Amino acid sequence: MMKKLIYVFSVVLLFVSCTEDFLDLRQQGRLTDQNYFDNDDNAIMFINACYAAIGWDEGIYLGVEQTNHFYEFWYGDILSDDARIGTQPGDRAWLQPLEEWRLLSSDGASKSMWMANYKGLFRINMAILRLPDAEVSSDLKERLLGEAYFLRGYIYFYMVRVFGGVPLFTEPVKPSEYKTTDRASISEVYKLIEKDFKEAIARLPEKSEYPPGDLGRATKGAARAYLARAIMYQIGTDNTNNHSWQSVFDLTEEIINSGEYQLYPNYAAIFEMDGENNSESIFEVQFADNNEGWGVVKAGTTASVFQGNRTMTYHPSYRDEAKEKGEPEGWGFNTPTKEFVNSFEPGDPRRICTAYGDMEVHHGILQRVEEEYSGGTGYYNRKARIDPDFVPTNMKSSPTNIRKFRYADILLMQAEAACYLGNEGIARQRVNEVRARARQATKPKGSIEGRNTYVPYRPDELPDNLLPDITSSGDQLLQDIWKERRVELGMEALRFWDLVRTGRYYDALTKKFPDDPSVRERCIQHSIPVGGGVVNPIPVLPIPISEVVSYGLEQNPGY
Repeated sequence: MMKKLIYVFSVVLLFVSCTEDFLDLRQQGRLTDQNYFDNDDNAIMFINACYAAIGWDEGIYLGVEQTNHFYEFWYGDILSDDARIGTQPGDRAWLQPLEEWRLLSSDGASKSMWMANYKGLFRINMAILRLPDAEVSSDLKERLLGEAYFLRGYIYFYMVRVFGGVPLFTEPVKPSEYKTTDRASISEVYKLIEKDFKEAIARLPEKSEYPPGDLGRATKGAARAYLARAIMYQIGTDNTNNHSWQSVFDLTEEIINSGEYQLYPNYAAIFEMDGENNSESIFEVQFADNNEGWGVVKAGTTASVFQGNRTMTYHPSYRDEAKEKGEPEGWGFNTPTKEFVNSFEPGDPRRICTAYGDMEVHHGILQRVEEEYSGGTGYYNRKARIDPDFVPTNMKSSPTNIRKFRYADILLMQAEAACYLGNEGIARQRVNEVRARARQATKPKGSIEGRNTYVPYRPDELPDNLLPDITSSGDQLLQDIWKERRVELGMEALRFWDLVRTGRYYDALTKKFPDDPSVRERCIQHSIPVGGGVVNPIPVLPIPISEVVSYGLEQNPGY
């Protein structure tokens, strides 16, 4: 495994706003927002602190208060038809309002994300403000500015999909702006996002141009990928900015033609520790193990333990034996639905690499999965599982990177764009590239008890004509591409956004909650309706009540 850049564990910087009353003197022996950019090393450390903000999904400290978790899989997976909250009934009550669209504006699922992202934006905006005049070598200055623009676009893109329009700040917030800034429209937020990603594209190097020690930083390819994703999402939600599928096609074509990325040969290895920052990786949040428990100033993440096997952690019949065998601790959240698991074609090797159930073997350990401990689904998220060989002393500080963008997604985005543009030959070519790689996958790592290695399938274990090439056309081709996105990218926090942008989310809710139509009804009440530039309804979470009351922000529909 290549050494990865660790940017999550970094210094915490707090700055006060500058005013004209300050003396134009540099304080000696103390870092400030002015002198922190006096040399290359300090400037790099400051940008590392900006990267830290995108790994704060455990929550942040507001004074002595630590805010709640806000993992992206809460929105991308649990709100979709691919996953349920999971875990035991008594431990999921605090997340049920989110999944069932009855969240209150005072709940942590909104407040935590809002507060953490704006705290991160303050750091990023400080970097963008100070770097142009910094005493930093010119090439490094351009690169660091590119990283800062990428991170700002990344955070605003996250926020606009969850909340709709939000207040826009392009400089560190001044006290005078606290109560005078309104929410921008969705299209205005996207204009800034696009501008930021374009600024990043112009300044960032390609992935291959970074030295090994900087692996994991934003790249030109990552900025192009997120720009394409932002345009694709606008096309299906609020397209006031009048984008076309040609832009998505062209951006993905640039990434494909760059030669910087290729499908990783073994699908089963992508989400293992030895698959981090691989040839397919376009962007992932970097983590490393340490002995820290709760708290945001650390190198690791709680995402692995949050989604691990709760049956073997808590069930009295299995926990002692599981602990003896080295089974990682798990709390059992974000569990794949049976309907999602059944959506895989017979024999598709990606199924067992995505969702695992009772009596399957992973990392050399026989898994026991009780429905009671998995929210009734009988499955856990294999892509979030940590290899026992890499379990840290404190499971709340997992070293497992969170994959955010893969090259397979680029191929499927181009397939969809080509389909809409009438170029069905390219559309079929791209989706079949993804399927061809899937056919070559081994079994998941450690599929034999006592052995933590990759084991290939025997010919007799796979069906004849496994994952045949897609040959369809017209609307069926589009449906096939959407299905391929679901199984290839399943449990990667993308499904909800795909359902929304393609106008299929309400129907997915009906199927997910067949005995409770009120879930769909509440979602409709909390959606921005079609009209003007809005082409499909956009479900949104509530603006935190503290922001609505303190700063006079307009609340989202139905809250």
